[in-house]
Amino acid sequence: MDAIEAFGTFLWDIRFSDFMAEYYLARITWDEARHTEIGHKSMLAAGYDPFELPNRLTSSTCRGPMEPAYAMAEINLFGEVGVLKTINDLIEKARDKDDDLLSHIADFIRSDERTHVKRGQHIIRCMTDLGMQELEHRTRELFTECLVTLGALKKDMDVFIVSREDLEKLIGE
Repeated sequence: MDAIEAFGTFLWDIRFSDFMAEYYLARITWDEARHTEIGHKSMLAAGYDPFELPNRLTSSTCRGPMEPAYAMAEINLFGEVGVLKTINDLIEKARDKDDDLLSHIADFIRSDERTHVKRGQHIIRCMTDLGMQELEHRTRELFTECLVTLGALKKDMDVFIVSREDLEKLIGE
C-alpha cells in the first residue's frame, strides 16, 4: 500500500512534464496494487490473516518529508533494485520445496520489478536534473537523517550515511 500511495503522489508531481513518464508511473502504480492483492490472497491461501501481521513502516516514515525525486529514487534505486537482488533466491527455494504458489507469484512480481527498475530510470530523469550518483548519495543522506531522527540508528560519528546495501534491506518491499 505504501508504494501505491507514493507512486500515486508522484503522478501529480510530474504532471504534464513527460507523457511516457506519466504512463510508466501509472502502470507501476497499477502493478503495485496487484502486488498488494496477490500478497493478501497468497497469505490467506497459506493460512495467515494479512491484517494480523506486523507491517514495517520505516520506508513510509522516511519517505514522507522527502522531495519527490528523492522519494522516487528511494523506491526505485533501493527498494525495487533490492527486490531484484534477492527474489531469484526466493524463487529457487520455493521451487526446491515444490511451493508452486510462492514460486509463481514471486516470478510474476520479479517480472514487474524488472520493468519498474527500467522505467523508473526514465521517470527519475523527468523529476530531477541531478545525475544518478548525486541523486543516490543525497537520497541516502536523507534516509540516514530520518533513521537517526526516529532513533532507529545512532549517529556514532559526524559523517555517517547508510550504505546502499543497508538501504535495500530497510526499504525492500
